[in-house]
Amino acid sequence: MASARPFDPFERRSRGFAAAGSHVKVQVRDVASRRGIAEVRLITHWSEIVGPQLAAVTRPLRVKQPRGQSLGGILVMAVETAYASEVEHQKPMIIERVNAYYGYRAVSEIKVTQAIAPLPPASPVNAAPRQIVSPNDLPNPDRQRLDVMTAPIADDGLRDALNRLGANVISKANKKKLSQ
Repeated sequence: MASARPFDPFERRSRGFAAAGSHVKVQVRDVASRRGIAEVRLITHWSEIVGPQLAAVTRPLRVKQPRGQSLGGILVMAVETAYASEVEHQKPMIIERVNAYYGYRAVSEIKVTQAIAPLPPASPVNAAPRQIVSPNDLPNPDRQRLDVMTAPIADDGLRDALNRLGANVISKANKKKLSQ
């Protein structure tokens, strides 16, 4: 039988840096599962699931699963008192969005608990501040190329939206070229 090597705290075990989140993923998953939320994504992506307005006044607390079943749980949510009746009316939409996010019928009912104090602001995990670029901010050749591509579009609103989208895409591509 081969003997085990002694532990060397300075031994390099991987190449490069690891994301900080990867070190706590197991602990967070364990805590969330004890609260009845099997997937941490429900908490971390709550704003994406229900939308920013609803996420500002609600928080998922836990999902209670019926004994012996893995589908059709009860989502328990904290809601600011002033918005409780509004959220009551939006329960079917919230259930639909949560289930669509998971891809199966994870939730069939919602129980609302009113928060006495205002909920703390949600801190989006992967949301970075976006810089909106106007077509007028582009260099002249890029702006002219964008105008030529969107000129055949008859609807003014659609053409403006595509110009804004194109300006952001071109701006990102230009930044990427500069960084290489």
